[in-house]
Amino acid sequence: VIMFNALSDDDLHTILRLMLRNEVSMGAERGLKLDFTEAAIGWMLDQNDEPEFGARPLRRIIRRSVREPLADFLLRANPPAGTDVSIGVAADKTQLAFTATVDGKEIKVGAN
Repeated sequence: VIMFNALSDDDLHTILRLMLRNEVSMGAERGLKLDFTEAAIGWMLDQNDEPEFGARPLRRIIRRSVREPLADFLLRANPPAGTDVSIGVAADKTQLAFTATVDGKEIKVGAN
């Protein structure tokens, strides 16, 4: 029998940052410069209501809270290469908020 220790909050924070690097890389492939605020990272960690499963739930949180809204934005706005996207927490704190800067204009994506 192999026993595993639970991951600490610091471990989960480190793992989430590593997972988000992948999102930043995928964004860069599409010409987007993604920037996750510390508040957004903290919010995603707070959404992990299954800490006994370690970092696995973080993948679902990223898919639901980052990838899907970002895909919607790409389909609707068709942003040009070089678009900066700041990812923070929505004012109501129920989801992430995306603010894209396209040609000097801010575009809000999702609830803000």
